[in-house]
Amino acid sequence: MFAQLQHKTRSIAGLAAVFAALAMLVFSASAGAGVKSQTTTLVPAAVKSPVAVTNAETKKKKKHLKKPGMGALAPKKKVAAVAPAGAVTASLPTSVDLSNYSVPVGNQGSLGSCVTWAIDYAMLGWYARHDGKGGQPFNPMYTYSQIHLTNGADGGGSYPEDTISGGVLHRGALNIALSQGNDTAAHYSHATNDFVSQPSASERANAANYRIAGFQTLFANPNKAGGGAAGAEMLKVALANGKPVAISIRVRPGFTMWNKADAASATDNDATRGVTGYHEILATGYDQGGLWIQNSWGTAYGYKGYSRLSWTVVAADVYDAHTITGFAGGSNPTPNPTPNPTPNPSDTTAPVMSTVTQSMSIDSQASSSAVPVRFNWSATDASGISAYAVYVKTDSGDWTLQNAVPSNATQYTFTLSFGHTYQVAVKAKDAAGNWSAYSYDTVAPSVFDDTDFSSVSSPWTRYTLADTVGGSYIAASTAGAYVQKTFTGRDIAFIAPKFSTAGRFTVSCDGGTPATGDLYGASTIGRNIVATCHFQQSGSHTIKVTAEGTSGRPWLAMDAFAILS
Repeated sequence: MFAQLQHKTRSIAGLAAVFAALAMLVFSASAGAGVKSQTTTLVPAAVKSPVAVTNAETKKKKKHLKKPGMGALAPKKKVAAVAPAGAVTASLPTSVDLSNYSVPVGNQGSLGSCVTWAIDYAMLGWYARHDGKGGQPFNPMYTYSQIHLTNGADGGGSYPEDTISGGVLHRGALNIALSQGNDTAAHYSHATNDFVSQPSASERANAANYRIAGFQTLFANPNKAGGGAAGAEMLKVALANGKPVAISIRVRPGFTMWNKADAASATDNDATRGVTGYHEILATGYDQGGLWIQNSWGTAYGYKGYSRLSWTVVAADVYDAHTITGFAGGSNPTPNPTPNPTPNPSDTTAPVMSTVTQSMSIDSQASSSAVPVRFNWSATDASGISAYAVYVKTDSGDWTLQNAVPSNATQYTFTLSFGHTYQVAVKAKDAAGNWSAYSYDTVAPSVFDDTDFSSVSSPWTRYTLADTVGGSYIAASTAGAYVQKTFTGRDIAFIAPKFSTAGRFTVSCDGGTPATGDLYGASTIGRNIVATCHFQQSGSHTIKVTAEGTSGRPWLAMDAFAILS
């Protein structure tokens, strides 16, 4: 009998896993300022003009050599570095310099506060300048006072993101920036070496003006081993897309350099000598010789506060890397108010975006609480389209850049939870570097379960099954038996189990010409999307599914309808 069939469950990854899949980072960010192509050593824009090195900082040289301020703690969860597609890496510029938006080099002294100097001072400061938001410089002690590991002289260091160690949750700098923001140096009442005093109510309120919209983990190695060649390529891709990267490194003697005469000499090639500590810094560019970083040891460090990590060092010793999505707030995705430098400055015509459309695909699977929704888009421009950027907003939350979406993709499937409203915004960049306006789509997935039919009558019977949306389904084996649903929206999907005695059915949308489907499966698999209706206009529509009564396998089952309104 049909009710006696053995069933098995199948799990589907939820929305959070799709949004966090940063290991497949490719071209998609909107910043992109400062991209260059050259073969000589890059000289960061931030140090091309004179930078004063004070006597006080010169005197600190010996102190740094004795005990440099570090303090980056290792992640506990591994995120593997995944090399971007070959077409992406092949198109990377020879060099990138984002330091024209960098804030002045800071000095953490002997505190283990490098994580907050890299993230809260340097990276948030970079975005504040880039986005014209103001507020910088920010005080890293706002965050370090809340996340330092111990009450020792240096504070014991901190984590870039929330970490559970020994069953205890340790807050991370990125999570504080996401939930609280960071206070400005002008407003914060404590010095940059005071990690004991906690922020006041007024300082927390001001910090909220500078919350970030989101952050992404490019890769993370708990054993503190570098991300290898794949990690290096991921860093290049992020920087080429205008996103500075906060990185954690194993420090060896070659990293500790002072008062270099020029950029070419400020290169760390030491990937073999003993590790002296673990440090967080901000990567602001790269060239053929390596990755350029802004340190937090004052302007006496390296070349005016900057140095270059050779690619050998990057592959061996950069073990943790994060980017952010800019600042939260506003009704639109984070804009880029500074026009991208263009290969063809005479071309200032922006691409034209199509409408973003949505659909649900036959032969995909829903979960008990969510449904896969595919979004499609396109753009046109005389010079061609070089990249797309896709943002998603959930309910009243902030826009989040979807770095998992390939830059050349014209469609992508997100798994969206029932009971929430999602907005998707897409913009296109042409070959000349011009960005289009955004094109939007809004969907609100809901579910009509079989149990929403309060009762069923012959020939329908309700059966229990774990591998369904609500724990049960209804089924009939009589030819002509049908289930019908009238709804308000644009899309509806018929969800049903497949099994060996299930047969063919027809489906009609708003009374149109029926199409044929089949529920046969060699083994029992639940929550299949087996039929859909898509309408151009949102409104009142009807789907009707009718059993054909196939000989030897007459059953038609109905689990649920997924609806997009």
